Amino acid sequence: MGGHPVRTVSEPGAHPGILRLVGALLLLGAAFTGPERAAAADAPPGRPTTARGWNELGTRHATEGNFEKALEAFSEAIRLAPNSSDLHVNRGLVHVRLKQWQPAEDAFTRATEANHEDTRAFLHRAIALAELDRNEEAFRDASRAARMEPDNPQTVFIRHYLCSRLGRHDLGHTAGATYIGIQGWEDEAAPYVALLNHIALRRAGDLKSAKDILAEAATLLPTQDWPYAVIVHLQGALDEASLLALATDNDKLTLARYYIGMRCWLEGDATTAKGHFEWVVASGNSAFLQHRLAKDHLREMAGADQAAASEE
Repeated sequence: MGGHPVRTVSEPGAHPGILRLVGALLLLGAAFTGPERAAAADAPPGRPTTARGWNELGTRHATEGNFEKALEAFSEAIRLAPNSSDLHVNRGLVHVRLKQWQPAEDAFTRATEANHEDTRAFLHRAIALAELDRNEEAFRDASRAARMEPDNPQTVFIRHYLCSRLGRHDLGHTAGATYIGIQGWEDEAAPYVALLNHIALRRAGDLKSAKDILAEAATLLPTQDWPYAVIVHLQGALDEASLLALATDNDKLTLARYYIGMRCWLEGDATTAKGHFEWVVASGNSAFLQHRLAKDHLREMAGADQAAASEE
């Protein structure tokens, strides 16, 4: 286990559906902490003179959305306590909120150097690296975080997601099953993990297990809840047109189009699949994991086309 647990804004599972979004997932574990493990407090009057004081001021600015001032405050805290991994993580989290992924990765790297057992540092660096499309490095960090805290749903989920991005389907479905085992089917994110698991199992060639996980999800998920319609589509009980008719907003369309594309691709219709993936990339919710996965699939398809052309 790591030197200290990942701090969360709320208890694990309180907002589980948020795990569908990379940015929101990161913020779920983005509580700012101090070098003395102090909770955020009101900034002291006047100019702070200690790392803790600057950290509290930075936390206050970040909470209020004043991210540039937060960066300045955390930088002052780091100047006074350069070996505090918490402070480097806090600075990195501000860069994340600004979507400044390279500075975020740099800050989290400083945190890992300051404390080799800081799970938060490795977890958040994994997400930053994934945003930079450095997926192999991200996977290594996520795997390390998961080894340090194997029962932490955040570390398990990020590893599960990165397995999907890397095509490590053998590991991906295991990580997904672990997540559901930790959180249970009552977790709002569980059906979405089950969908990713179904794809991982299909691509790993385990058709029976792929079918079984959909059946279990369909049995436990209320029929009126999303993504029940996506699940029954993948089971073959709902056609494409009916699924799209039920996808009444962009978020639902992003998910529906992605999984229609995956079904087509797995059934050998790469042309139709490509059209759906292109729609997800061009018009879908860019915060969704499926948006990033669709980009990965299009690159994979392009690579396969190039390889086929070179053999002709």
